[in-house]
Amino acid sequence: MDVSDPGEDSTGDRRGGQRNVLTELGQLALESTDLESLCSETVDAVRDVLPVEYCGLFVVHEPGKQEGRTNRVATLRHGVGWETGALGSATVPVDGNGGVVGHTAETGDGVAVDDITAEDRVARANLLERHGIASATTVPVFGGSNEDDHDPWGVLGAFSSDTRPLDEEDRDFLRNVADLLGSAIDTYDGSNRPRAEDGEASDAGSEPNVESELKPELKSDEVSEPGAEGTDPAALADQLMTASPVGVIVADPDGDILRVNERAEEITGRDRDEFTTMGHGDPRWDTVDTDGQPLSSERLPFSRVLETGEPVYDAEFGIRRPDGERVWIIENAVPVSERDDDGITAVVSAFEDVTDERRLESELETTFERITDAFFGLDEEWRFTYVNDRARELIDPDGEGLIGRNLWEAFPAAVDSTFEREYRRAMAEQESTSFEEYFPPLSTWFEVHAYPSESGLSVYFRDVTERKKTQQELRENNRTLQRLYEITADSERSFDEKLRELLELGRNRLGLEVGYLAMADEEGDRFEVTHAVSEDDRLQPGTEMPLSDTYCQRTVEGDGLLAFADDPTGPDGAGGTEGPIDADTYETWGVDSYVGSRITVDDELFGTLCFESEAPRSDPFTPAERSFVELASQWVSHELERRRRQRQLEESERRYRTLIENFPNGAVALVDRDLRYVTFGGTLEGSADIEGRELEEEPLERALPPAIADVVVPNYEAALEGQRASFEEVIDGRTYQFHFTPVRDAKGEVVAAMGMSQDVTERKETERKLRDRERRLEQFKQYTDDVLDAIDDVFYVLDENGSFRRWNESLPTVTGYTDAEIDAMNAMELFEGEDRETITTAIDEVFETGHTRVEAELVTKSGERIPYEFAASALENPDGEQVLTGIGRDITARRNRQRQLESLVADLEESNERLEQFAYAASHDLQEPLRMVSSYLTLVERRYADELDEDGREFIEFAVDGAERMQEMIDGLLAYSRVDTQGDPFEPVDVDAVLEDVLADLEVRIAETGADVTVESLPTVYGDPDQLRQLFQNLIDNALTYDDDGPPEVTVFAELEPESESKRDGDAWKISVRDEGIGIDPDDAERIFRVFDRLHTVDEYSGTGIGLALCQRIVERHDGDIWVDSEPGEGSTFTVRLPATAESRSGETARSMTESAGRAGDVAPERRAGRQHERNRGRTRGRGRESESGRRNGTGTRESTTDETR
Repeated sequence: MDVSDPGEDSTGDRRGGQRNVLTELGQLALESTDLESLCSETVDAVRDVLPVEYCGLFVVHEPGKQEGRTNRVATLRHGVGWETGALGSATVPVDGNGGVVGHTAETGDGVAVDDITAEDRVARANLLERHGIASATTVPVFGGSNEDDHDPWGVLGAFSSDTRPLDEEDRDFLRNVADLLGSAIDTYDGSNRPRAEDGEASDAGSEPNVESELKPELKSDEVSEPGAEGTDPAALADQLMTASPVGVIVADPDGDILRVNERAEEITGRDRDEFTTMGHGDPRWDTVDTDGQPLSSERLPFSRVLETGEPVYDAEFGIRRPDGERVWIIENAVPVSERDDDGITAVVSAFEDVTDERRLESELETTFERITDAFFGLDEEWRFTYVNDRARELIDPDGEGLIGRNLWEAFPAAVDSTFEREYRRAMAEQESTSFEEYFPPLSTWFEVHAYPSESGLSVYFRDVTERKKTQQELRENNRTLQRLYEITADSERSFDEKLRELLELGRNRLGLEVGYLAMADEEGDRFEVTHAVSEDDRLQPGTEMPLSDTYCQRTVEGDGLLAFADDPTGPDGAGGTEGPIDADTYETWGVDSYVGSRITVDDELFGTLCFESEAPRSDPFTPAERSFVELASQWVSHELERRRRQRQLEESERRYRTLIENFPNGAVALVDRDLRYVTFGGTLEGSADIEGRELEEEPLERALPPAIADVVVPNYEAALEGQRASFEEVIDGRTYQFHFTPVRDAKGEVVAAMGMSQDVTERKETERKLRDRERRLEQFKQYTDDVLDAIDDVFYVLDENGSFRRWNESLPTVTGYTDAEIDAMNAMELFEGEDRETITTAIDEVFETGHTRVEAELVTKSGERIPYEFAASALENPDGEQVLTGIGRDITARRNRQRQLESLVADLEESNERLEQFAYAASHDLQEPLRMVSSYLTLVERRYADELDEDGREFIEFAVDGAERMQEMIDGLLAYSRVDTQGDPFEPVDVDAVLEDVLADLEVRIAETGADVTVESLPTVYGDPDQLRQLFQNLIDNALTYDDDGPPEVTVFAELEPESESKRDGDAWKISVRDEGIGIDPDDAERIFRVFDRLHTVDEYSGTGIGLALCQRIVERHDGDIWVDSEPGEGSTFTVRLPATAESRSGETARSMTESAGRAGDVAPERRAGRQHERNRGRTRGRGRESESGRRNGTGTRESTTDETR
């Protein structure tokens, strides 16, 4: 038979070739009368469509018996690729020694072995070993008389010298061929079993003897001609169609379907009855071409065979099944003629369902298109068979098309290049290859992976130009990093030297002009360059400027690098947004390329590390360049942190050493495992003159006194074993406290021991005294409790919530509540109504102001209401809490006395009111007769003066003088009675101003007496201005009156008396009037303040005896005191105590008026030169004084209040 060429041996083409083989073998089995020819054609066709070197058909037979048993062998009857003479002579035993062929012949099971040498279940037959066969696939051929007992008629096998196994579809194809061959054998009525001649053949250990091997043959005369007796062509056709793995339809030239096998029914979804109703071109087939377009009946393989008389192979089209499913088939159609000279009597169509394959091919094509790598396929002639989208983008950017073009013609620059050499080597050696190569016409580096097959070359490739650039960048970066490591790891260089070389390295690596390290202070807007490699005078170490004027401000504001290669003020490409540097800063510096990083030290901003140039860069900063800056920044930060920690460590060590060396009142030491001092500080017991450094590295036994060594050495040894110890020991009468502890390393192993000793003798004594004190305090507390319980008043302590914290026994006694009840009570529960609100307010006041005093009625448990006065203060208890402590006193008796006193006061006020009315009436009623007497006496004196003798005139004068003195006494009484009732409200009064008015009123008197009045600095007091004026005028007038023989000398001064001395509420001023007059007997010091009580007669010193009494009444109204300090002949000092104002308390400075010659001397210089006043002043003086030094009465007229009591 003439089997058609299956085409290119790609996977898809091989599948089509296999379908063609099955079709042609089926047709050949129908037509052929020669089984030998059929078998030979079958072996040749199988070899052509499988990727193997050898194909063989082995026939099983029995050449004879050995030792009473049958010896079956399989003889290589037909084959391709075998050595000369092997066909018909080479045999293999049908047992375990026959390899894969013998195994299949013996068991009837197919075998597929990738590597025969590694397969344990089969031996390696000599025949296969001689041909170097490594992989094999064998299938049984059943037929003839052997089919019933399941013994194979023969074995069909495919073999290869390499370990390339057949895939599953190839093995299915081999099984289908074996089935078809077995069906053909069955048609020859069993006469095809080869017959064995006598002789022996073996493949079980010795080389076969070609001459002696049995040569079974199929005799052509033993095979009946088609149609002869015993051979029914129709039966043969039915058997072949039944055995066929593909669908088969036989139709006559009119298109009527004559035969259909089961596979055809299965593929089309139609049964035989339906087929008989359908002819060729029936519209129910709904045929379409591969593009989905309708396919006319003239274009179907059946019509083309009838038209040309030639077979049609691999026609692919789609048909419609009754259920509506579209099925894709590949059909081979061949003509059939009964005799050579007859025309076509039938058309045999063999077809296969390729719907799944078509779907897979579509998915595969889609997968190829989705492959991110570029891919193209080449055939054996170096023509492009497939190019995916990525490949077209890279090697056919102009879209000229590459499919069908020769690689070397499309890309002549690839000829005699690495591409050509590697591709040709891969195809020649059938081994994949991988390489990287630069293709100048496309200015691209490619990474290529090429996978060869017998039918062509599959090439995967990708553009690795950027990777190559990155690799170049990495190599450069590695050199830079190596240099960076050399700089930073050089222990001989200082930090400043390392930093300068790092900045120089950065300039060279980045291609920039300037590199610098700067400190930055955002809050202070300060920028200072500390290190620089620069020729710009503005960027030199020590340069300072505002941070806001530099590029580095934006650097410290960000988290990562700030980098730009050109125009930092323009749009950055992200939507046209403004650049990172403002125009003013750019105008100042003119830097176009810059990269800078924050420098932090212990997570705090230190400054920036920057590199910059005025010229722009051609390319942006690469990741490797940015990485270099980041690494450099990290090293600078780390080094600055290390230097800081080193300084801190040195300082810590210095403090530690200082602490060790100055360990108070004892010693501390570190001891190594050899019991030698490593460090010692403080004072060695019993050796105060030894310094700690002298003991370092000294053994303990040698350094310590024996008494100390006996104590510490065992404990150091125990500490080195991991034990701790703390104890006190008395040595030489002193008490020492010792502590020993192990010192461990990072692994937890003890490497040293630390010991501390301290002289605690004084501390122990202090603790003893403290315990004694605590005991005494406890006793005192008990004593205090006893005292508090002994008093009748209620004592209590409250917290801020008003709950009782402490109380004395009086509280439960008074209230009737038990201690347990009080402990659970709130103080508010002891009050009701308005009193409860009053107490609540008082408690709040205590915690706000510190103290309070309040009255309220306490309600006892029985309901009794007892008036109490509570005085409380705030203080802090031993726990640091604010508490209220107070005393409550029963004021029932006081309230009774108060009510009695209020009644008495009311009576006194009523009595005083009546007395005042009486005094007022009496004074007015008495004054009228006195004025009448005085007036008539004066009239008598004027009218009858010439008629009266000297005695008469003297009598009249005495009568007038008596009336005038009576008038003065009445005026004095009236003023005395009005002190409390007609005084003005109190106000701050400047006593200096009061004295000026007084001296002005006494100006004539002072001049007459020639007195020297000195007034020192006087304060401001609270009082009635007019009454204070009356007070001091009376006192100064008395000083002028009761003078000695010389001119009077009067001094007025003041001094502040603190509250503690005055025994009054608040400070007071003592204002004194001192004279150098006749003085007063101390026994009369109180008498002179009585009304009308005089120490001298009117003839000696004039006066009414009311002046000082009036002074006392005024002082009492001012809540003050008045007294006199005097001795006869020594002068007198009258002192008045008056309440001080807050302003005057700070002005306690006494200014002597002597320096300024006194107020009086400033007013009237002649006062200092006045003459001495006569002791016995006559009536003339009295009248003059009345007109010159009077006092205002209640009606506004002046009244004489001069006190001449003395």
